[in-house]
Amino acid sequence: MECDSKQPCNILQTCATDENGSTCVQMPQNCKVANEKGLCAKCYPPLFLVNGYCIDCSSRCSECTSEEICTQCQPQYFLNSQKKCQVCVSNCLNCTSANNCTKCINSYILHENKCYIKRRDECDDNKICKTKEFCKLQEWGNECQNCLENCQNCKDATTCELCVDGYYFENGTCTPCQGSCKTCENKNSCSSCDDGMYLSGSKECIKQVCTISNPCTEGQFCEILDTGNLCTKCSASCKTCSTSTTCNSCQDGLELSNSQLCVNNQCSKNLQCQKNYFCQKLETGNLCQACPGNCETCTEANKCSECAENYFLNVSGICAEMVCSATKTCKESEFCSSNTSGNECKVCPENCKSCDSSGECNTCMETFSVNEGRCLNAAVPIGVGAIVGTIAGMLLVVSVLAGLGVYYSIIKKKKVGAPVLEQDNVKLATVPMYAGIGNGGTLVK
Repeated sequence: MECDSKQPCNILQTCATDENGSTCVQMPQNCKVANEKGLCAKCYPPLFLVNGYCIDCSSRCSECTSEEICTQCQPQYFLNSQKKCQVCVSNCLNCTSANNCTKCINSYILHENKCYIKRRDECDDNKICKTKEFCKLQEWGNECQNCLENCQNCKDATTCELCVDGYYFENGTCTPCQGSCKTCENKNSCSSCDDGMYLSGSKECIKQVCTISNPCTEGQFCEILDTGNLCTKCSASCKTCSTSTTCNSCQDGLELSNSQLCVNNQCSKNLQCQKNYFCQKLETGNLCQACPGNCETCTEANKCSECAENYFLNVSGICAEMVCSATKTCKESEFCSSNTSGNECKVCPENCKSCDSSGECNTCMETFSVNEGRCLNAAVPIGVGAIVGTIAGMLLVVSVLAGLGVYYSIIKKKKVGAPVLEQDNVKLATVPMYAGIGNGGTLVK
């Protein structure tokens, strides 16, 4: 295919010219620009040009003029004086020499031509270092570093603010105190003394002796030794003592036990344990211990004085579960009866649906009603026999009263001399009498 400026070749071809004219030929492999003869004039990096063809550079080169001569290096390499690519310092992206980094890889920070990983600060204003350490501020992350030897607190690696006991700061170092000084301001001035010594007005530590007229200071006791009496320090918990193991009074917050030890009581007369615990007295200090199960309050490990809800204290001093209570009801037609051996469910009276703790009915079964705490059957309608019996009874009463009236009249006439009718001629009114009074009874004359 012929080619010229008006008719260019496709993207993978180049226009080559010879004595026969211009034609489109295949672009050489990895070639960026070809010459008029169709040979490569410039390669894609990191390849280099040899006789019109593109050849690989060294793996460290990004550009080269031959396999051994680089003109530009890959990242993390630098071009040395022999035109070869040499590796940079660790974690360095670009460098000018082996120890002169100019740019670090991601997550690393450049400091004094070296790369440091950026890590979380080990210390800052809110996170302080341990004793005998200081916080060194660094661009790649703060870290705790050791103070000078025998330095308690320091600002940096060369400045001590407080030396450990027995040392003082002088000429950039912590120097030992002299003699029996426990702590000192300088070599000639003690601020506290070792045990058995006392601090004089001249800031010297002198051996302390004791007598009745020259007692020891508070926190010490007079120890009698073969070499002479000596003031000895009490234990740390004692305020005053008579021996190293016998306290007379205690430091604040501690209490004197029966064995004259100063103990840290969890509980006492003035400091009660929380609910469900009791105060157990021990030689090493009173402790709050848990009460037995289901026990609200107790005085000993196995001695309950008050039980939890729905439990009662039995004769053995143990909290046993109640069958029923104010919050644990019985079944229908039963009531909760209280007694010393534990509440129990009892049956309500007959025909009672619910009743109170004394056994009196509150509500009844159907067809029954409450009457003075009992359930009685509803009233039954009056029958015919009852009506007849009632009428018969009333007539009997009337008949008796009528007979008594007649009798009384006859007696009265006899007394006043009035004529009396012959009995044979007198017919007394016959009052009907009822036989078989009641249901189905009949009248008889």
